Amino acid sequence: MSTNNTVDRSYNGNIPTYLSRPLSKKPALIVLLVALTVTLFAFVLSIVPNSSPAEKPIVKNFAGIKGAALSDLISQTVLKHYSIPSDVTSSLILPTDTTVKEISKSKSDSNDYFIKTTTTYNANALITFFNQEMQENGWKLLGKNPKGSSAYQIFGQYPSLDGYYWEAGVTIYYSANSLTDLSLQIFEEPEGG
Repeated sequence: MSTNNTVDRSYNGNIPTYLSRPLSKKPALIVLLVALTVTLFAFVLSIVPNSSPAEKPIVKNFAGIKGAALSDLISQTVLKHYSIPSDVTSSLILPTDTTVKEISKSKSDSNDYFIKTTTTYNANALITFFNQEMQENGWKLLGKNPKGSSAYQIFGQYPSLDGYYWEAGVTIYYSANSLTDLSLQIFEEPEGG
């Protein structure tokens, strides 16, 4: 007895039953959700503030002294080399006549920087200047410390966009001549403060 095991594959014009069922909406919803997520992510990235410094120096006046951001007074190439976040350097204002004498990095701490400068303003005017400008530019003053008759220090803390708190110590040296020495120590606090 022989049986014919051939299948009739001829098309009769009817849609096979497995194709006549409605398609599931689940895959379409997944594709839609993925597309919306990607679009939302791209939108959020497009509105994140640009951390690059302004093209023109912004000059502000504190205690009768014109000031500009550290990022406007020091070459961007130098600042990139030292890896100080741009929001930190743009929020720290120095007198516009500041001359940078030296920038160095601590040998023991990779996020500890020293900047030595001079300016023509007297020490008392600079103390008022830094007290005002640091507070008005987002720095929380942590302390003021007269260093005898030779210098005065002001310490501030800044919440940077890099997720860490940065501190700056400004030391103003009293001087009898026409130039006043300033030194800045800028460092990142470990573990975000």
